[in-house]
Amino acid sequence: MSSSMSANDLPEECREAIETIQQHFSGGLLYIPKSQKTSTKTADRNRRIMAMRREGVPVTIIAQTFGLSRERVHKIIVQLRDLGVR
Repeated sequence: MSSSMSANDLPEECREAIETIQQHFSGGLLYIPKSQKTSTKTADRNRRIMAMRREGVPVTIIAQTFGLSRERVHKIIVQLRDLGVR
């Protein structure tokens, strides 16, 4: 799913919710954060990436395992290291 969508891209069952939102907020950009479930999945994935790297698994293999680019895996590792995760 794209990070940018219009109301027309959403399923029909969302129409009522969209109309309610439009009553309160219309014509601008509205940020809708990821669900907690998605955030938890991402955090779990990132911990697994870090564990694999600690075990000496090459970044290329980690990227293939998770369907990510090598560059993205590097960024995740750097972010976690900056947060003190080893």
